[in-house]
Amino acid sequence: MTKIRVGDFFKVKRGNVKSLTGRQSVGKTGVRLISATGFNNGGEISVKPKQGETIYENKLAIGNNGSVGLGKAFFHPYRFIATSDVTIISPKDGHNLNLDEGLYLATSLEQQRTKFAYGFKLSNERLKNLIINLPLDSTGELDWIKMGEKINSVKSGIHQFPVTKNRMKDSISLNKKKWKQFTIEKVFGSPESGKDYPQYLRIEGLTPFIGSSSQNNGITGFINLTDNSPKSFGKNVISVNRNGSVGYSFYHPYLAFFSGDTRYLKLPIQDKYVALFLTTVIMQQKAQFGYGFKLGTNRLKELHINLPVNEMGKPDWKFIKKYMESLPNADLI
Repeated sequence: MTKIRVGDFFKVKRGNVKSLTGRQSVGKTGVRLISATGFNNGGEISVKPKQGETIYENKLAIGNNGSVGLGKAFFHPYRFIATSDVTIISPKDGHNLNLDEGLYLATSLEQQRTKFAYGFKLSNERLKNLIINLPLDSTGELDWIKMGEKINSVKSGIHQFPVTKNRMKDSISLNKKKWKQFTIEKVFGSPESGKDYPQYLRIEGLTPFIGSSSQNNGITGFINLTDNSPKSFGKNVISVNRNGSVGYSFYHPYLAFFSGDTRYLKLPIQDKYVALFLTTVIMQQKAQFGYGFKLGTNRLKELHINLPVNEMGKPDWKFIKKYMESLPNADLI
């Protein structure tokens, strides 16, 4: 590994998209629009290029401005255009970067982003003079083979998650179904109240402790259930936060303990797809609640949710299950 000056091995050039106003996504027929954002690999919409806007492909791009995107580097193996808040980086030797090489370079560049901040932006000259670590071969040129080998060794140690076989275009539409409002009590019966369980009485264990969190499926810890534990546990139920992150709802197919800041609902039908659908429609109502307006048992009983119905005007559980099964990633649940 050798410390090199960026400008000795790479050409840098600002993007030339001048305005984002009115740019509309045109889907697959367009090119990616890259700006100084730290998310979505630098941009998430595809647009129709305007006359004079330079189109790039298989190039690195680094944010040279902005509080979030400054110093963030991404590799773009697709066709893209970029704003002037983004600097395009390409090898001086004319090498056509592949994905592994691009990822290696992006990581090396981004390791230096702490050197730049508001008032000390990443100008072209500063970028050229930036020192990064890269492998060189025996002739003093960039060693592209070593870069690829390093990325491949890293990827080999990463667990490969299965990919859904379901396609969005094959998903069932909800638009043709009739919908009806139901109260929580009508669908689930009376909610069960969680119980307070002080921290100093808990023993660490394997049973999920469900608190009023909006994250980690509501799990805030793990405890050991004993004969002295409050009787507030269930399985295959939906929890709803009455306090804290009010209105957040989660499905628990496992045995869990429910704290006093939660209520939990027994499913009208034992099916994971139906449970996930119900969790979503309940959470859609959380905007009604907030600080000083908690979701107690009575309010939860009377909370209205919208469900697709059958010809009898009752919740169409078969349709809900079939709809959920048709969605991308449903086959991985």
